[in-house]
Amino acid sequence: MMTDPARTCGSCTACCKALEVMELTKPLGKWCPHCSIGKGCTIYAERPLSCREFRCEWLKGLGEEQDRPDQTKVIPDYIKLPEGLPGGVFQMWELSEGSLASAYVKRMTLSALRGEVWVSHIPLHGRKRLFVPRSQTVTEEIASALMRENITVADWP
Repeated sequence: MMTDPARTCGSCTACCKALEVMELTKPLGKWCPHCSIGKGCTIYAERPLSCREFRCEWLKGLGEEQDRPDQTKVIPDYIKLPEGLPGGVFQMWELSEGSLASAYVKRMTLSALRGEVWVSHIPLHGRKRLFVPRSQTVTEEIASALMRENITVADWP
C-alpha cells in the first residue's frame, strides 16, 4: 500500500522511541537522541536510511485519525515475507508500558489473524510474542529459529 499523501507524522514521534535504529546504535524502546519529542527529528535532512524508509501502517492509510501511533501508543507495521513464503507479519510495537493490552491492539490482532496474517507484539520490555492464525502451523525449524530470536509463539485467547 502506498503512503496516504494526506497523512503526515505531524507531532507524532512514536517511531523515534519504539524502533531500533542500527545506524545510530539506538536500542528498542529508548528515545532517539535526535528526537525533539512531539516535534520531530533534529537531523531530519541527514537522518539514517532506515528512518527515511520506515512508514508505519497508519501513515499508509490504516485506521482513523485517532489511531495515530502517538494516540494508541502502538506502532502498526506490516512486513511482507520474502518470495516463496506465504503472507506477512503484522507487527505492533509498544510505545508505552501496557499498551499492547488495549482494545485497539486486540481488535487489530484479531482482524489480522482472521485474514490469515501472522501477528507480532513487540513490548518495550520482555519477549516478543508471535500469534499464528489457527489454520496455520509452526514447524519445528521455525519454532527453533523464533526461540533463538527470543520470540514466544502464543495462542490468541
